[in-house]
Amino acid sequence: MTGNKKYSELTIIFDNKNYEQICNTLYLFNVKNILEENSTFKIYFSEQESNKILKIKTSLLSGSVLKSKNISVKQFADKDWTKEWKNTIQPVFVQDKIIIYPSWKRKEVKKYKDRILIELDPKMSFGTGHNETTILVISMMCDYLTREDKRMLDYGSGTGMLSIAGIKLGLKEAVAIDTDEDSIRDSGEYIRRNGLKNKIKIYKKNISEIKESEFDVICANIILSVISDNINFIFQKTKPSGKIFLSGILKTEENKIKKVLQKNSFKISDIKNSAEWIGIYAKKNES
Repeated sequence: MTGNKKYSELTIIFDNKNYEQICNTLYLFNVKNILEENSTFKIYFSEQESNKILKIKTSLLSGSVLKSKNISVKQFADKDWTKEWKNTIQPVFVQDKIIIYPSWKRKEVKKYKDRILIELDPKMSFGTGHNETTILVISMMCDYLTREDKRMLDYGSGTGMLSIAGIKLGLKEAVAIDTDEDSIRDSGEYIRRNGLKNKIKIYKKNISEIKESEFDVICANIILSVISDNINFIFQKTKPSGKIFLSGILKTEENKIKKVLQKNSFKISDIKNSAEWIGIYAKKNES
């Protein structure tokens, strides 16, 4: 929709426990363009869609998914709401190596000749580059990937952002897996857009269902319970001395994930923090 119209901004503050439920609710109401940053969703609606806002609020509050203080609506007049939404989304700079940008910022980032450029427009799929957990994993990959690392598994791949970043950082091939249909569709689009169709395979599968193994690198930006439940498969798919990069884990869960990794023969090499989240870099023991 274009032109100067009234619109509303719906703000939802989420946490690790209700993230998936909120995403499912937004999906049911066919909400696709979402800005996700600092543990907050921001969604813009035209005046004609005001009834949808009420339905979303009612659904989230009645199901005890959210507390009323964590959801709010602001109304604006005489603005192009689509343009306003786009203006809120700026390129993301990861260290001095990577820039993640939306398509409408393409010309703006061309001046950065010495950076790795990744084009990705925010959608429902998890992992747009505007959330702390995605940036944590990419930052650790920038620090710890080496020329010896060739093959990567992106477990819970969302938009495919981590696979794209891994290849652009020097990996030769990647396998991206997710069980969500929207994520599979969106990741395929972004992988093609970034010119990596021949280097990244996409499967709608869980880690227990794929045949590939002996990965140099496994990235998993997913919740602690999924990592814990599948740690044996993560171990089996990682080559000796292989690297894993994990996030989607709250600071309050640090001791739990440490125990899971140590119990399953992974040695933790680094832990990074951002807001309420942690990112972990660990290596599989050789023996």
